[in-house]
Amino acid sequence: MEEIDRNVQNAVREFQAEIERGMIPINRRTYQCQADCSDEKMSVQQIEACMQNCQGFHQRVQQHIQFAANDVQNGIQKCALNCESQMGSGQNPPGGAVNPLGNQAKLMSMQNCLRDCVNLILDDLPKKTKKLITKMKKMKV
Repeated sequence: MEEIDRNVQNAVREFQAEIERGMIPINRRTYQCQADCSDEKMSVQQIEACMQNCQGFHQRVQQHIQFAANDVQNGIQKCALNCESQMGSGQNPPGGAVNPLGNQAKLMSMQNCLRDCVNLILDDLPKKTKKLITKMKKMKV
C-alpha cells in the first residue's frame, strides 16, 4: 500500500507542477483583462462588470482543474471498490474456521489489483494534464 500511496503522491505533485506552469499564461490573461477594465471612459458599474467577467474566466479555468483532480480521485476510489468487489466480502464462512493464509492471499490479491488499477489511472494522468492545459489556453475570457 505504501508503494501505491507514494506513486499517487508523486503523480499528484507532477500534476500540480504542470498545472501551476499552465496557469502562468492564464493569470497573465486575467491580469491583462482586469487592466483593460480600468478605462476612465467607463462607468464604475461597467468597470465592475468587466472585472467580474475577468474573474469569471479565472474561476472557469479553476473549475476545469478541480474537475480533473476529482476525476483522478474518483478513479482511484472506483479502483478500490472494484477490487473489493472482485475479492468478495472477505468474511469467513459462518461457523468456518479462520484461515490466516487465505486472508493473507486475499490481502495480497487486493493490493495487486489496486496497484494495477491505480497505475493505469496514473499512467494516463500526464496525457490528461496536457489536454487540460491545452483546453485552458484555448478558453476565452
